[in-house]
Amino acid sequence: MTLDQQFGALTAVETPGVNPTYLCSRDDLVETVTALKAALTPLFLVDVTALEREEDLCGIYHFMNLNDYIIFRVVVPMAKDDLHLPTISDIYPAANEMEREVYDLFGIVYDNHPNLKRILCADDFEGHPLRKDYVSNTRD
Repeated sequence: MTLDQQFGALTAVETPGVNPTYLCSRDDLVETVTALKAALTPLFLVDVTALEREEDLCGIYHFMNLNDYIIFRVVVPMAKDDLHLPTISDIYPAANEMEREVYDLFGIVYDNHPNLKRILCADDFEGHPLRKDYVSNTRD
């Protein structure tokens, strides 16, 4: 049984040659990650990152099921004018720093994050350097 069949909030996406990928809505993210962790124990959070596409920006979560070493992605699309996701740092403490990095570089705000502040750029740095609209005129 595939993950989208087990978890109704996930929708499988065809990604030939890439790890299995599932779409999830922002509203279902916390409940889905909690259910995935309970059902696929031990489930390791490998990475939290983001991808800016022409039409939107996506929060991306890579997980590895340590029983069979299968890596899969959960992708959460959001409008560029509403860059908010719920934190999963209370489910996976390692997400704390990962979410801070994504916030710093892409500008996604993780609601209810315990310490959401820049982690790589200086506190007074303006902008988010991995966004396509970021323009750098100087080298710091």
